[in-house]
Amino acid sequence: MVCVFARTIDGNLTSLVKAIDKAVEKNASKRLCAFVVILTDDADSTAQKLTKLAEEHNIDHVPLTLVEGPGPKSYNLNPEAEVTILLWKNTRVVKNFAYDSTSDLTPKTIEKIVDAAESMVR
Repeated sequence: MVCVFARTIDGNLTSLVKAIDKAVEKNASKRLCAFVVILTDDADSTAQKLTKLAEEHNIDHVPLTLVEGPGPKSYNLNPEAEVTILLWKNTRVVKNFAYDSTSDLTPKTIEKIVDAAESMVR
């Protein structure tokens, strides 16, 4: 499972979400799944942005959700990280990617994240 926690919706995050959506579709028979959680202080505005993101980019395989506040305490998300990606296998986190900025989500970084996710189900 791929869990993405982000504080900002922008083009770089959109690229990551699109890549993960394609990976989930491609690996559905292997049970790869994912979800995205936007951490926000403005649920109404964020919900509208998520709906627009899903519609404009045909995100069909990854639920886009939001949480008001800093996120689940038990996940120990770095409050300084703009984006955190957790890869779970069974009930354990096997990889943790944290980035200070969505600008760190380059095509090469996104490829690395998707490769790591797909390697869990090979």
